[in-house]
Amino acid sequence: MPSHNPPNPAAEGTPALEVTGLTRRFGARTAVNDLHLRVEPGDLYGFLGPNGAGKTTAMRCILSLIRRDAGEVRIFGESDPVRQRAWVGAIVEAPRFHEWMTGRANLALACAYAGQGTAADRTEALQRVGLADRADDRVRTYSHGMRQRLGIARALVGRPKLLLLDEPTNGLDPRGMREVRDLLHMLVRRDGLTVFLSSHLLAEIELLCNRVGILDQGQLSAEGEVATLVRDLAGDELIELGVDDAAKARAVLADLAGAEFLGDGAAGRMRVSLRGLLPSDLNAQLVAAGLAVSAIVPQDRRLEELYLARTQQEVR
Repeated sequence: MPSHNPPNPAAEGTPALEVTGLTRRFGARTAVNDLHLRVEPGDLYGFLGPNGAGKTTAMRCILSLIRRDAGEVRIFGESDPVRQRAWVGAIVEAPRFHEWMTGRANLALACAYAGQGTAADRTEALQRVGLADRADDRVRTYSHGMRQRLGIARALVGRPKLLLLDEPTNGLDPRGMREVRDLLHMLVRRDGLTVFLSSHLLAEIELLCNRVGILDQGQLSAEGEVATLVRDLAGDELIELGVDDAAKARAVLADLAGAEFLGDGAAGRMRVSLRGLLPSDLNAQLVAAGLAVSAIVPQDRRLEELYLARTQQEVR
């Protein structure tokens, strides 16, 4: 396999990853059922779902590591699994290394097995993940976060345009999670990669991803921009309202169609739900009632609400 990609043949507007009707069965059990998803170039796409939902099986099928019972996978418009490999790098499940070898030697061995990458490519990959100064240390001295970054370096050696990462922050402490998160943001923003990552860690996905797909019992139950999905699910808007007389404001809200007092918010404000009522209209009603409005602060709904609504298993 060549160490550098040929010119990308995909026309503008071609998805980085397009999965159509993907199905995988194990005997009588259907692990992935008619999966359809689309990842655009430049996305940091979160593939969410409870443990056992079929995420890893779907990723193995996408990478042609196991056969598909039905469906098609296209990577930058390419459907041939062999030619797809020029465009994709991956970590499926936890990356494993020889503890007694250095990071650089582990990378060289993995690339020799894959027939991919030069010494210069490996050095560049180590620099990109921030391991250049530890490349010649034995892996047994690496933290868990450094091992994750070494795994990402291994996936980067062929200079892919698409990274598929299975639970890249699983088991990391907060510092390690931050390191991996910053690295992935850099790879997307600075280097122009597209990243598809699976996880069940909702807070991390909210910090990392611009788009998500939620898998439940082998089927995609939601896909799209996080903010749009959450807003469409809720059907209302959350705000925090600052006024000079909270008791009087609650009385106004009780008589106002389209507004509901939910409880106390931050910094002495009130938490209010609006359904069919614009914040500007609420402000006008409160001012007309003789109240001084000091703040109307939009509040984001959380991905957890969407996840719980679209999956049948509890958050882990």
